[in-house]
Amino acid sequence: MAESKRPPIRFGIFEVDLEAGELRRQGLKVKLQQQPFQILAMLLEYPGAVVTREELQKRLWPSDTFVDFDRGLNRATNRLRESLRDEADNPRFIETLPRRGYRFIGQVEKLGERQGAPELVSGQESATPTNRSWPSRGFGRVSPRLGFSVAIVGLAVLTLAAWFFLFRPRDGAIKSVAVLPFVNASSDSNAEYLSDGITESLINNLSQLPNLRVMARSTVFRYKGKDTDPQKIGNDLRVQAVLSGRLVQQGNVLIIQADLVDVKTGAQLWGGQFNRSVDNVLALQDDLSGEIAEKLRLKLTGDERQQLAKRYTEDAEAYQFYLKGQYYWNKRSPEGTQKAVSYFQQAIAKDPAYALAYAALADAYTYLSFFNVVPPREAVPRAKAAATKALEIDDHLAQAHISLGYISFAYDWDWTAAEKHFDQALALNPTLTRAHNFYPLYLSSRGMGPASLGSGESCAESRSRFPLRQPLPGGAAVPGETI
Repeated sequence: MAESKRPPIRFGIFEVDLEAGELRRQGLKVKLQQQPFQILAMLLEYPGAVVTREELQKRLWPSDTFVDFDRGLNRATNRLRESLRDEADNPRFIETLPRRGYRFIGQVEKLGERQGAPELVSGQESATPTNRSWPSRGFGRVSPRLGFSVAIVGLAVLTLAAWFFLFRPRDGAIKSVAVLPFVNASSDSNAEYLSDGITESLINNLSQLPNLRVMARSTVFRYKGKDTDPQKIGNDLRVQAVLSGRLVQQGNVLIIQADLVDVKTGAQLWGGQFNRSVDNVLALQDDLSGEIAEKLRLKLTGDERQQLAKRYTEDAEAYQFYLKGQYYWNKRSPEGTQKAVSYFQQAIAKDPAYALAYAALADAYTYLSFFNVVPPREAVPRAKAAATKALEIDDHLAQAHISLGYISFAYDWDWTAAEKHFDQALALNPTLTRAHNFYPLYLSSRGMGPASLGSGESCAESRSRFPLRQPLPGGAAVPGETI
């Protein structure tokens, strides 16, 4: 008989197809060379068990191969860790046992095996079954045949229950969520930019998913610093789920505890802890977004998965500068905005291709211009140059279109260009809060006041109800609350 195919294996946000020799992250293929993949496959064969260096040597290199085995194995293992975004000092998946070998410590899930419930194997607990006898419980000795029948019935019930909770159609996907400001539980108040920044990044990432309504930053940050009940907040905001979290920074290590709560029942849908170095904060956010999207039971297309996993920079230091800039920019004060400009410039210096940092810099300059902290004749050209540069790097960046739309509308009085940029921003990201704030402002300045917008009407619907009119004379528009 031909050997049966090995089922795909899932751990965390990764899936491994042992037959095809592929590693996928949130449905997207991860490039991984043959030797690192073979190491991963061998570790997954024995989760929780030590795989010795000698065993790996026999698998990876034939006996007649002459190589520097130690260096080759170390290099291949490091490449595997990079693909898994794992860390040797603080491992989630691959634990190193010095001079002995490696052990897979993550929870392993075999998918689709015999069309039943997936087999869960913890890398930290023994998966070896133990022999058990049937107790009499006062009813006399249970016959083997009856015991076997009871076991079959019990297995069938468990299988049906597992199918219901794990493989039922995802029509019950959660459609709305509020991400509450993560609490900075560190002794160092300087870590506040990380807790705020991670919260805002999660909001931005999840808001790009078309079938999910995510409460805006301005809405959820009203609850910052308040000891409130997530279920009550969810009812107040009329969402189905609420995500809350705590961040602790200990030296160079970040520890994040996150919890997702069902507003209707108060039950915990998911809870997880993530330990990463500050230098690995990008991977931490990727993992958080992926886990949350999965626990919300969202059925994502390949493009949506790719958008959720999109990074605007691969430079961790540049990203930290950006988060600090956002932290001070959100204070909406001249002093804070000047600090934000400095941090955005440092982010760009670290990564000159950081389009999102250019768009943020454009907004900061616009704010300084409006309040005459920097004269408009100096600040506006800088803002326009930064936003234009952002679109040169990434022409699908909705934030940069919003920046140029506002500049065209408020300072250049170029109504055609303003409408073009606003339309493009809404097409790229229909849920972008700043677009929905600015579009009614734009309509109002063209003689179609905010009162013209129907209750709950979207910007796209309002555009369809108003024909193009001639621009009104007058001065610059008053910026919205988020400028």
